Order: sequence, then C-alpha cells, then structure tokens
Amino acid sequence: MKIVRKIVLCFFGIAALVGVSTLTGLSMLDRVANSDQAVINDYLPFKDVSMEAAPAAQQSMIACESYLLHRDNLESIEEEIHEYIEDFEMFVAMVEFGTESPEFKNSSSGQMYIKDGLDLVVPRGDVQMQELLQEIKGPAEEFAQGAETILTSHRALSQYNFSVQETETSVRPCVITIP
Repeated sequence: MKIVRKIVLCFFGIAALVGVSTLTGLSMLDRVANSDQAVINDYLPFKDVSMEAAPAAQQSMIACESYLLHRDNLESIEEEIHEYIEDFEMFVAMVEFGTESPEFKNSSSGQMYIKDGLDLVVPRGDVQMQELLQEIKGPAEEFAQGAETILTSHRALSQYNFSVQETETSVRPCVITIP
C-alpha cells in the first residue's frame, strides 16, 4: 500500500470514530436532559414547599414571643400567629396529600391554597416522605396547642389590667427560680 492510501484510510477511520462518539454523546446528553427534568418535576416541588414551611414555623414562634412582650395590637399579632400556623399546616398537607388530590382540595388547607393564589403542583409524598411528615406533625400539633394556650392565658391575664394615675398596669405573675 502506498502511503497516501494509508493516510486516507486513517483519516476516514478517525472521522468515523469521531462521528460515532458524537452520536453517542448527543444521545447521552438527551438522556441526561430528560432525567434532569424528571428530578425537577419529582423533587423540586418538595424543596419549594420545605423552603416555605420552615419560615412559616419560625415566624409563628417569633409572633408568639412578640405577643407575650406587647400590650397593644394583640389582636393583629394573634391573627399573625394563626396565619403562620395555618400556613405551616397547609405546606404539610400539600406534601401529605398532593395538591391535586380531593383530600387536599376539600380541606381547609386546600381552601387556603386557593385563597393565597398558589399554583405549585406538589405530588403526594412517597412512603419515606409520609414517615417524615408523621414525625413533623406531632411536634407541630403540640406547638399549635401550646400557642393556643399562650393566647388563652394571655387574654385571661389581660383582664386584670388597671390604671394608676393614667398609666395602665397589669397584674403579672412573678416567677423566681431558685437554683
């Protein structure tokens, strides 16, 4: 064989290998793009919900602290507390039932979802997610009951306010901790 023939055969051989590797690369790129879309559709809604639920829980705690420290505007702070607790419960229900399910749509959380104009589609959580939700729901219910106890106790305590020389004073229990 002449040298020119060998060079031409090597060139076409390399070109064929480049062509095969290009087709393989494009095929794999398409698979990766499709799997990425599946990950976004399956897990991104859960991330969005958790990113909204955490601040709602934190804001409800901050509102409870604010409620205890203030004497004025208590009704609006109380509404904030209830709003944040309901927001947290709505986010939990979104994952527990899925936003497209009749259980969610017919619940108070579903009504809040509609009222707030949310359009995030969240699928029902898988078994592992449901187990995690059960772990979260216990402390969340305990917090909601504790918040309601705080509100009730604070309202009862506020009934014992009186004025001395145009200064409003309230009867507050004094707690002393002895080590």
